[in-house]
Amino acid sequence: PGLAPQSEIAEPSEIAAPAEIAEIAAPAGPGSAADSPSGALRDPRHAGLGWRLLTDAPVAALDKLDAAAGDLTGYDELRIGLGVPATGAELRADETFILEAGFERFHGVDFKKGCYVGQEVTARMKHKTELRKGLALVAVSGDAPPGTPVTAGERPAGTLFSVAGEIGLAHLRFDRANGPLQAGTAELRLIERL
Repeated sequence: PGLAPQSEIAEPSEIAAPAEIAEIAAPAGPGSAADSPSGALRDPRHAGLGWRLLTDAPVAALDKLDAAAGDLTGYDELRIGLGVPATGAELRADETFILEAGFERFHGVDFKKGCYVGQEVTARMKHKTELRKGLALVAVSGDAPPGTPVTAGERPAGTLFSVAGEIGLAHLRFDRANGPLQAGTAELRLIERL
């Protein structure tokens, strides 16, 4: 018991790096979970999202797919249309509050559960106030890259995140989202608060 002597501690170069893990997701199509690759699970956030597979061999997993598993190229468009945030796009470490990102509607937060990181802030947001900003589905007319600030007139109103065709996901101040919005040269219109 106790700590190993300094001479017995492996150098970082001697420790094998973990395998790269890739995520493969496919929209729900006419098939069922039976059409998904071995080891894939139904996405619990929304029935329309289909299945997800975490694998260290993405090329082999994709090679085994057939047309019944769905068209993988339309996944982001589907995710955006369903208002589902993605890590790195709408969900940003140390910036995103889970209630503003819609985790409650995805059953991603439980107010009956015991302790978890961020519990106090999350509980206060739920029980002591109304959300004043959060994720929203917006109609987009024009081009605006992800991360473009959204304005209502001259006033800041939020940030445009993912865009697919003429719809997008934005984090908005709801008190400024009812009128015309701009994201760079693109015009936005609130479709739904999420």
